[in-house]
Parts: sequence; C-alpha cells; structure tokens
Amino acid sequence: MIINRVIRSGNNSNKYIFSCLLNLVAGCLMILAFAPWSWYPIAVPIIAVVLHNWLKYSPKKAFKLGILFGFSYALGSSYWVYYSLHDYGQALIFLAAAAAVVFAAILSLFFAVLAALVSYHRRYPPAFLYLLIFPALWVLAEWARSVLFVGFPWNLLGQILIDSPWYGILPLFGILGGSAVVAICAGAVVYFFRLQTPAKTVFGILFGLFLTATSALQFIEWTRPTSDELKASVIQANIPQKLKFDRPYLQRLVNQYLDLSMQHTDSDLILWPETAIPIYADMLEKQLTSVGEQLNEQGTVLLTGIFYRDREQGKRYNSLMNVNSNDFYHKRRLVPFGEYIPLRSVFEVFSNWIIIPMSDLHAAEMTPILDVSDYNAGVSICYEIAFANDIADSLPAADFLINVSNDSWFGDSLAPHQMLQMARVRAAENERYMVRATNTGISAIIDHRGRIVEQSELFEVGSISYDIIIRKGITPYAQWRDMPILIWLMISLLAAWLTAWYTNKKRKELRQ
Repeated sequence: MIINRVIRSGNNSNKYIFSCLLNLVAGCLMILAFAPWSWYPIAVPIIAVVLHNWLKYSPKKAFKLGILFGFSYALGSSYWVYYSLHDYGQALIFLAAAAAVVFAAILSLFFAVLAALVSYHRRYPPAFLYLLIFPALWVLAEWARSVLFVGFPWNLLGQILIDSPWYGILPLFGILGGSAVVAICAGAVVYFFRLQTPAKTVFGILFGLFLTATSALQFIEWTRPTSDELKASVIQANIPQKLKFDRPYLQRLVNQYLDLSMQHTDSDLILWPETAIPIYADMLEKQLTSVGEQLNEQGTVLLTGIFYRDREQGKRYNSLMNVNSNDFYHKRRLVPFGEYIPLRSVFEVFSNWIIIPMSDLHAAEMTPILDVSDYNAGVSICYEIAFANDIADSLPAADFLINVSNDSWFGDSLAPHQMLQMARVRAAENERYMVRATNTGISAIIDHRGRIVEQSELFEVGSISYDIIIRKGITPYAQWRDMPILIWLMISLLAAWLTAWYTNKKRKELRQ
C-alpha cells in the first residue's frame, strides 16, 4: 500500500513537471501569433491547451504554472530590453540581462494570478467556466497589465486580430474586445471536447455562427471618407544610435534629413522620426526657421521629432515640432527608466549604471493634436502607440494619425515589428490613416483598416510617400473606449457567481 502511494506520488510529480515544461513551451510559441510571423490561428489551440492544463491543478499549483507560461510569453515579447540597456545604455551584460529577466518575471505575475483564479473556479458549471469566467478573467488580467503601475500593454492578445478576418472587432470594441473574442474561442475549444456527441453538433453550429457573425464586422465602416487627400512623405535616415547623440555628427545628421526631404517638396507633409534632431529646438532655431520659411513657400509642412525645454518651468520634453508654425506636441507618456526615473529616491542608483541621453524628461498634459495643412493630426510618440486610450484621445477631431518613433533602441529584435503591428491596431480602432516615421525602420503608411499601403525596410535609408484619405466621424471604440468590455467583464463574472451560488443553494435544499 505504501509502495502504491509512492508510485502514485511519483507519477503525479512527473505529470506536474511535464505541465511546467508545457507551460514554458506554450508561452514561447505564443510569440509566433504576433508580428513578424503573425500566425494568429495558433493562439487559440495554445491557450486552450494551457487552460485545460491549469484546470487539472489546485490554485497554488496553477499559480506556478501561470508564472512559467507568463514568463516565457513576456520574455519573448520584451527581451529587447536587454538590447536597449546593454547595446545603447552601456549597462554591463549581466545587469542588462538581469533587468530583462526581472521585468519578464514581474509581468508573469499577471498570468500567475489569472491561472490561480481560473483553477479556483474549476468546479463551476463548464459552460460558465469556459465561455464566461475564463475569457473575463483573461481580459481582466490584460486590463490590469495595461493600467497598473505605469502600464505595459505590449502584445495584448487582441493584437493578433489585425491580420485576421476578425479585425472588424477592433473599431467596435478595441483591443480588449479582440482579446475577449480570442479567449472565448479558446474556452469554446476546451468546452467542445467535453461535450457528448449530440451536444457537440449543436454547439459546433452555434460556435460557427459566432465566428461568422464576428468576422462579418470587417465589412462595416463606422467613419466616412471625404474627398480630401493629403500627400504624406516619411523620411527614414537610418542614423546609427551610437552616432545619433554625437554632437560633432549633428550637422551631418540634419543635412542628411534635409537632402532626403528635398526630394519630396511636392508633398503636403514631410515627417521625420522621433528625436530626428537630438538637441533642444532653441539650439537650432535659426536653421529651423529658415527651413520652415522655405517649405511654407512650397506649401509643404515639416514635422520633426526634437527635444524642447521650458526654461521658465525648468522642464524638458520629448516633442514633435511643426517646423513651419513652431507649434509643439510634448510626449504625455514616458518610458520608465528610459526617459525618466520613477520613484527617484528609490531607484536613483539605476541612473548610475546606465547611460541614456536625455533620460530626465517630463510628461506633458495636452491634447494630442497638431495642425498640418489645415487638417488635424492626432499625434503620438513611440511608446504611446501601445496605449489605445491615449490614441483615441485625439478623436473625433483628428483627420488622420501620426506616430513617430526611434526604434533603433530595440536593435535587430522583434520590437520594431511588434510596434508596427500595434500602430496598425490603433489605425483600425479609430478608422484613420496613420503616417508612421521611425529612425531605422519600420516606417509605414497605414490605411483606416490597419493595412499597410507603404512601408520601408529595417536599417535602410530611404523614404515613402502616399496620398492618404481624410476621414471624418468616430468609431464606437473611440467613443466609448473600454467601458463596454469592462461592463461585459463584470456582468459575466457576476452572472457566473450568482448562478453557481443559486445552484449550490438548491442542492443544499434538496439534500435537506
């Protein structure tokens, strides 16, 4: 008898070790659903397998499995942190690697809590568990990851829909709505295999109708095109990050941008990337004024990334400047430890072992709109593109969207591809054309459905141009943001909990 217990204990231990490996591998494979591969169909079976696995164990063990799944998923999504800190921030190898690992470990906690909560509800009625509770908890975890602390909504599940027939969900319910649909599909797969044959047929038909109805949303347009067009040109100078902040190289850098721009003076808009001019605007005031006057005569507006300092308030900003009118947009959401040190009294030591130029900036509070040739451009800088609500702040006033970034910080990693995919999602959520300029790529012009109409290649010098269509109106997502999904989330969980409570109450009454 004792021997049998030992054998069973050993078997259970081996099964749990297998589950640990399964979750690690599943998290790694999830990255393939995102750019640059965009194998979006694999996300549903991967999540279905992980969900089924979590439900085999207690909340405590599921918590550990969630950490493993979340860690490999997060590390695969954000390993570029190492490149930013080591290659360009001059941090020691082991410190940069440790920072990337710790960052992924922190993000894994959201998945760990998700797994534990799913396991806690494993005795609930299967239909509620798989089709309501699990999707709602997944969305809750992503929402929390997007808003807690400084927020990091990177590679949210709904992002993969931009390359699928279900991208029409994005302008209706946003990226969290997309995440909900993918999670429902994963839960439905597990639920399907639990059903008996007659019920499987009925459920399969209903699930097919659900997929058909949600894919039909791609044929609905919530905004309207106008007859106005604006010719936009994007300049990608491919300046090496190590030379970008080298002061003797500055004039050569500016001349390179100007030379590339002079080929596009027939454009209404010429866009340079984030910090294309890596000094304060007032330090190059005369040259910028001269360029602005010259372009005004030709009817061309130049926007460039640049730094701005407010001497009166003692503040410095990462900005986008309209060279013609001398108007500025100052970045509202900064990258922690890259553009500012959060909780400086605690993390001051961080600045002693990493060297990032212009890393003590301030966040602005302003409307993200710049005037471009009598049109309103909704603007964002770099990291802001990950935050759906921030981009929607410019609607309905914005006639088109602009994003500038300096993706050279990410090196030759997945990050430039993922950033471009996020930009496509933002364009689709708001049904606006987006003009995106980056220093080393990938620069692109994206239409109102999130499709790339022109793009550059990574680490190449060049430019792209396209006649974008001005659109008016506002999408349901831009109007209501995440509120409908959060209401659905609360109703789903409340309905499941009340049903389970009522069912248990009736069972107790029958026993009595």
